[in-house]
Amino acid sequence: MKLLSHSKTRVIAFDHFLFHWIFRLHGHSLLDRVMKIITRIGDGFVWPILCVGMLFYDWQAGMFVLRTGLLAFAIELPIFRWIKVKTSRARPYKAFPDVINLARPQEPYSFPSGHTAGAFIFAYCAGEAFPLLFYPLLLLGWLIGISRVYVGVHYPLDVIVGGLGGILSAMTAIEILH
Repeated sequence: MKLLSHSKTRVIAFDHFLFHWIFRLHGHSLLDRVMKIITRIGDGFVWPILCVGMLFYDWQAGMFVLRTGLLAFAIELPIFRWIKVKTSRARPYKAFPDVINLARPQEPYSFPSGHTAGAFIFAYCAGEAFPLLFYPLLLLGWLIGISRVYVGVHYPLDVIVGGLGGILSAMTAIEILH
């Protein structure tokens, strides 16, 4: 048990180190604006707009993205909310007095990142139907995750677990529906 506690402490310390390494870039006006825009994309309003465009482009493929995406979100949301409450990890701007957040979080807890999960759900579901979009959307997912760290509302581990959880939710939804 002591070994597990020591390992957890080391992981959290490394997570804090990575957070501060990314957060130190904070304060450059252009980068601050770009990261705020990227983090807003992760708020979720973009996914339905893109999905509507996919429906117009290819009805069948667009319906695949819509159905699997909705099921994946239905799988991810309650699990992530439960994990957030159970872990109750304070957001970086609350844990460190020198951290100023550039975005208003929707929930009080940090772990895992729902914005990153949503981006990866969309990337995976859309990438299954439109393979040429997979890597650009995956890149967007990582940018959203990095932006969440940059704006001071998540740690890197939150983003990594959020991305993995999003992919697992999407894979599960695809498996259930197809």
